[in-house]
Amino acid sequence: SMKTAWTITLLLFLCVAQAQTSPDQQAMCTLAKAWSGVPADWNCATPCCKWSGVYCKNNIVLLLNPSNVNLGQMPGQISLLKNLEAFEILQGTMAGTIPLDLWSLPNLSSLVLNQAGVSGTLPNIPFASKKISTLGLSQNNLSGTVPQSILNYPSLRQIALNGNSFTGTLPVPQGSWTTTGLELYCLLASLSLLFSLLPSAIVLFCFIPYLTF
Repeated sequence: SMKTAWTITLLLFLCVAQAQTSPDQQAMCTLAKAWSGVPADWNCATPCCKWSGVYCKNNIVLLLNPSNVNLGQMPGQISLLKNLEAFEILQGTMAGTIPLDLWSLPNLSSLVLNQAGVSGTLPNIPFASKKISTLGLSQNNLSGTVPQSILNYPSLRQIALNGNSFTGTLPVPQGSWTTTGLELYCLLASLSLLFSLLPSAIVLFCFIPYLTF
């Protein structure tokens, strides 16, 4: 009936309007305007959950992985995406340092900025998220030392820090060591191709499995 059709139309209109005024929509619009070289379909006149490289559930942005983009410096509004679980740049570039706002996302499980052109140092502050499992920062212009806070994440399973200009030695976990802890530490070094930064006291332990007699 005509009444039913109007009801359906109104509901659709309200759903679209709600999607376009949600906090995540507003945050994404701010990012789209601040970043350069974003995909052509990043248009604030449409729901951000329909944009390429943006994945949502119930109008909540969970994953950002735009490809072939030049993002420039990341604005602080990224921290408004409270439910963001993954931020991954695929064949894109950023400018400057990694903003501390990324470390403040409470649900982040994957941060991948490989070959993204980021520079500066890694902040010696913990991620707000206890779910971080993947950290990819290889082939960038990062320098300085690898901070102690990198060892504070029992959920961290994949890490890539190779192709940068880190100096010093990898931080050593505090307190007593267990065999499992040492193995995880060696895994951290090997996955990051940072054996050269291992403290001399445990270099032999990490290499023993690879020695032949």
